[in-house]
Amino acid sequence: MNPALIWATIVTMPLSYAVEAMEEGTSAGEFTAGLATNMGVVLGFVLLALSLGAAILRRRNP
Repeated sequence: MNPALIWATIVTMPLSYAVEAMEEGTSAGEFTAGLATNMGVVLGFVLLALSLGAAILRRRNP
């Protein structure tokens, strides 16, 4: 398999950013720029998922 394809897949997964944020938060013990970046990316994915869900899913009223 192509290593560039694997790297592109890893970069687009929000779980990798969440794991890195947890690792930085527990190892550094303070709020760092890397932690803020990872938390911002995870928050961005959450907001994107919520907005896509709100736009795509319709309410069903009887």
